[in-house]
Amino acid sequence: MHLINGVGVISTAAVPVVMISACSLLSLAFYNRMAAIVSRLRSLQRECIEHQEKLYAHRHSGDPDEMLGRRTEQLIAMQRIQTKAVLRRARYLQLGLSCLLGGIGIFVICCLSLELYAFQGANEITGIVSATLFLIACLVVFTGVCFALAEMRCALEPIMQESALVEEMVRCFDGRRMQEPAARD
Repeated sequence: MHLINGVGVISTAAVPVVMISACSLLSLAFYNRMAAIVSRLRSLQRECIEHQEKLYAHRHSGDPDEMLGRRTEQLIAMQRIQTKAVLRRARYLQLGLSCLLGGIGIFVICCLSLELYAFQGANEITGIVSATLFLIACLVVFTGVCFALAEMRCALEPIMQESALVEEMVRCFDGRRMQEPAARD
């Protein structure tokens, strides 16, 4: 009977261990996404500085081409919008990652309480604590996954805005090119 109880405890403790492994894999994926977002944010900031310098040089060069100045201003405005969106994504991932890591910690405590439950001879209070910890850990992990879903919803927003801006710029440029030959005639 003692051996059967020990096997049951080990199999019961295996569930939180499997959840820890799953959370660890998700955490790794979140860390990789966070690294990509940080890289994109740094790139956006460098591009914004370059466009600011370009706009400053254009304004002080006496170049009468207003379209170049307007385009640069539009690009700077778009980069500010994208920066806000990328920061929002980073916050969602940070919250999701925090939940996953918190869930891992709670699962570890759950495993320890399950072992305590086994060694105390199936103390009812320890069993209730273990089950409660397991449920709390699952809810925390679920919250982390919800934050990841929110981040994914925001992922395409900046590129869609940038694509719309580029389309508009190309249309304006094409319209301007069509007007130039007519002005020459």
